[in-house]
Amino acid sequence: MRKKLIIVGSIVIGLLLAAALSIQIFVSFWISPVLTAVFKESVSYTSSGLYKVTYADMDIDPFQQNVTFKDFKLDFDSTRVEKEDSLKNRKWVSASVGDFELGLGNFWSMLPQRYLLVEKLSIKQPRMVLYDYSDGTKKKDSVSLDKIQKFDAHELIKEYFDSLDVNTLAIEGANLKWINKVDDQLPFSLGDIHADILDLHVDSSTVKRNYGYPYAREFVLQVEESSFTTEDSLYTFNIGHLKADPIRQELVIEKFSMVPQMPRYEFAKGVGHQISRVDLDVQQIKLERIDLHFLVSELALLVGKISIEEANLLVLKDKRLPEAPYSEKPLVQAAIQNVPVPFRLDTLIVKKAFIQYEEHMPKAEVPGKITFEEVYMTAYTISNLDSLKEDNLIMEADVQAKLMGKSTLKVHFDFPLNKPDYQHFISGEMYDFPLQAMNSMLENTVFASIDSGFAYALKFRIDANQTQSSGEVHFAYKDLKIRLLNKDTPDDPTIKEKLGSFVANLFLVKTDNPSSNSKSLRIGEVGFERDPNKSFFSYWAKSLISGVKGSMGLGNTIPNKNEEVKEEEEKKGFFKRIFQKDEAEESSSR
Repeated sequence: MRKKLIIVGSIVIGLLLAAALSIQIFVSFWISPVLTAVFKESVSYTSSGLYKVTYADMDIDPFQQNVTFKDFKLDFDSTRVEKEDSLKNRKWVSASVGDFELGLGNFWSMLPQRYLLVEKLSIKQPRMVLYDYSDGTKKKDSVSLDKIQKFDAHELIKEYFDSLDVNTLAIEGANLKWINKVDDQLPFSLGDIHADILDLHVDSSTVKRNYGYPYAREFVLQVEESSFTTEDSLYTFNIGHLKADPIRQELVIEKFSMVPQMPRYEFAKGVGHQISRVDLDVQQIKLERIDLHFLVSELALLVGKISIEEANLLVLKDKRLPEAPYSEKPLVQAAIQNVPVPFRLDTLIVKKAFIQYEEHMPKAEVPGKITFEEVYMTAYTISNLDSLKEDNLIMEADVQAKLMGKSTLKVHFDFPLNKPDYQHFISGEMYDFPLQAMNSMLENTVFASIDSGFAYALKFRIDANQTQSSGEVHFAYKDLKIRLLNKDTPDDPTIKEKLGSFVANLFLVKTDNPSSNSKSLRIGEVGFERDPNKSFFSYWAKSLISGVKGSMGLGNTIPNKNEEVKEEEEKKGFFKRIFQKDEAEESSSR
């Protein structure tokens, strides 16, 4: 009996050893080479040897059906990229992972079935670097809107597997750096990136339907509390929380801010000349319908809609400092064309924003301030793709805001994308506005105060290009009285100041429009020659002001509107001759 037990035990042990040996042979000669080929050879083959996968060790546990890679790395041949011109002006990626673990679901049947099932793929603390060899001159006219398949995920596995399923792919604590190899700068880096991908599927038919990319039921990428500083160290950008969902083609940023790195008045002093200090805080930015194909293959950003909610924009310009060196400022169409990344945005929506602009003039104790509250904007067809110019497309925008928190100003913009002189059109309107509300700007910038005045209506139309503007302003108001302030001692007005205010109200500025003895409105004529050294906001504001001045009697009005206005001008001509100054001269002197 004992002898039989020994024999049976020996046979069992022998079978177990044989089974273990068989498993080891199966793993060594079948599984290990296949996984090596999938992770090494296929990557190198599909990238023509430019990308290579390496790892220090591959540990296979057939009983737990786990595969662990030690010191896993994905890298590209930088020497070849730098030598071959055809490979430059592109971006290349390298990645390294400490431990890279696969939990397989069909370890024993994956080869005969030609089907690989991964229950869980776990990647912890990968370090990814994006090397940018481009010089920022990618031609926008080279971006075709016809989708061309340039990537095929099935190529990576098709020699050994017909299909691949990954039930769960988890990436924890990833770090991403973007390095510009042209000037060896680090534009930005992101840390603490987490991603969860569920039910990832790859087969030949799936990738064809997805322009070469695999399908996933759910793909969520999140970044917590990241920040990066601009190259000139003037601003830091902060992201409270970023969530990207490629499946739904969405990206949401919660609590985004652009923070100046110097205090209000130290900012421009540090630069050495006049410069706008911008402080921006946004509660949410949402991108929808992002075309991932063009983002990956063409490095072009095609987005259906961007929504910006509850943005607070504070701008301060200290004009007590020397002016900045001359540099021609682009108009809107030119600024869009200058964006280095090819892009198209179908719709831009801004909800409930607040804008405050301040100017600190010489001899002013405090800056002048103008605010726009409850700002809402909708813009359409924003793009720098040259191919869209041929379609005679027009970028449109509608903006409304409460000027100084009092009355709603509505403005419509038309920007034709194919105009060589950047011609554009602006129209707007506002009703029932107390003019004294503008004193916080006027008293500290032009040193004048409005004692009384009420605007019934402001309607304007402006036609502008890169050199000059024209148009009309209809400005209906009553009981307008202004007071000139002493620039040196604003709290102690002199007799000269009082006389100046009296003369301005009596002979220059018209108290009412229409006047008391006329039923027709004086229409101001827009006419302003653009200063290329100033921004397009300044260009628009001064174009509008030129028409407003005409309505107030401080400039040219459109002639032949009615005879009563002409009679009124003739009556006041006597006083004008005494002071040897007519309205046109007054306008040119201001």
